[in-house]
Amino acid sequence: MDPVIKLIVQARVMFLFDEPEIGKLVTQLKPREVDDDICVETDGKSLFYNRENIKQATRDELMDRMRVLAPFVEVEPHEK
Repeated sequence: MDPVIKLIVQARVMFLFDEPEIGKLVTQLKPREVDDDICVETDGKSLFYNRENIKQATRDELMDRMRVLAPFVEVEPHEK
């Protein structure tokens, strides 16, 4: 597995165990690599990440950055 994707997956899994509310949100985001000078960002549907910035971040740093994105995740309404 790609080491950058692996780090993103590990952070998501840790959220699911430690902070399930946030984990539920960030696991809905589809990872998309970008060349922008960001670590992670979202438009509500995608998790945009810069490969080089992720490589330099620890899992805890990545989780801190992803935690900030959770309120911006677009939640799909439940089907009735």
